[in-house]
Amino acid sequence: MNWLRNFVWFTGINLLLLAGPGWAVTIDSGDGSGNVSAPSDDPGWANVGHRTGKSTSVTYLGDRWILTASHVGAGSVTLNGVDYARAVPLAGYLFSNPDTTRPDLLLFRIQERPPGLPTLSIDATGVSSSGQGTDVTLIGHGLSRAASKTYWDGSWGVTTSPGVYAGYTHVSPRTMRWGTNRVTSTGVEVDPTCGVTDPEDTYCKPTQTFKMIFDSGLPTAHEARANSGDSGGPVFRKQGNTWSLAGIMVAIDSYVGQPSVYYTPYGTATYAVDLSVYRDQILSVIAANPDSDDDGHLDSDDNCPSDANANQLDSDGDGTGDACDVCPNDALDDDDGDGWCGDIDLCPDISNPGDNGDTNGDGIGDACQCGDVNLDGSANNDDVTEILLVLWGYAAYVGETTEWALCDVSDDGYCNNDDVTLILMRLWGYEAFLPANTRWVCPATSPPPPGL
Repeated sequence: MNWLRNFVWFTGINLLLLAGPGWAVTIDSGDGSGNVSAPSDDPGWANVGHRTGKSTSVTYLGDRWILTASHVGAGSVTLNGVDYARAVPLAGYLFSNPDTTRPDLLLFRIQERPPGLPTLSIDATGVSSSGQGTDVTLIGHGLSRAASKTYWDGSWGVTTSPGVYAGYTHVSPRTMRWGTNRVTSTGVEVDPTCGVTDPEDTYCKPTQTFKMIFDSGLPTAHEARANSGDSGGPVFRKQGNTWSLAGIMVAIDSYVGQPSVYYTPYGTATYAVDLSVYRDQILSVIAANPDSDDDGHLDSDDNCPSDANANQLDSDGDGTGDACDVCPNDALDDDDGDGWCGDIDLCPDISNPGDNGDTNGDGIGDACQCGDVNLDGSANNDDVTEILLVLWGYAAYVGETTEWALCDVSDDGYCNNDDVTLILMRLWGYEAFLPANTRWVCPATSPPPPGL
């Protein structure tokens, strides 16, 4: 009697231990080279890809979410020949069993939305609802099988038909292929004695799965089994006219004494995560992590959650991205509220809506030019005249547009002869002798000269 090994080989362990390339699902129909394009009744062929530069599979759910086995890991993926970078800083979401252990299932997001791909529906009821005998479609990414069967004796030496074992070996090239199978059993927890080959228990995760045995005689049209490298590939089932994603392939088993997990003998099985068990958790993560502007950054990490800005540029470092910052180069965002951002406001401390002129070209706005009491854009003899007229009692001769808030050049709290002196010193070329408290940018308020 041929007894199956009493533990399940995880595909990731096979890759790590043997450093081999990925293998596609093996199909028993024809010479095994078929099924390399979408079936006529397509469950989601274009949504299947692989980790970029690796041989493990991934499944695109939609809205830039990727579902795979956790031992596959998060990273760049390739879908339909196009590479997509993982969204940062999101490493990925793991899920929980009722006992708080982590199943072999991982959800992460990519930065860009692949064009034209549909959103997959995750099976809500699970294959267990229809029980043993549910027909499913598997899609994986890897090598092809040999055109003819191989027969092995009880010691796994190659022999002639019928042998003790029968199945397939594999050849290049690696490609994506689909096949079919039938659910043999459900509620299978994959986490037996993985420590035999994985002492740190890195890849051995208690995961609720369903099992599909690879049988001879084509009990399904394209009887298939997963192989090392197919981890993360989808298993679909159809209910009525609707396909749904029922599982994610995570493991295969092998016979006791089988020298290579790269053989695919009849009687061995594929194990897929039963997504109906984890569906609520998956949908909860997706709902709680929106990317409203579809720029590759989740709203919680996006400095412009409503405006697409994949580069997240924030020139003024105020935490708001340039794409949605009213003043992208002003961290205070127009602190005086006059409609002029601080980086271009010639009077940043005085509200000067509609007027940001600089008549004398000194870099100080007309609205805050100290000494410019007659508002002609510069502090000059005309301003000196108006100040002196008031100081000497001739206020009646002062123009109606005089702005005394701009008088206090000396910053002593008064508008007086000192301010006249400083204005004249500047006009006559003696700026080097101006006292340290001289200012040419005035605040919004300043007392008028005596007599007003």
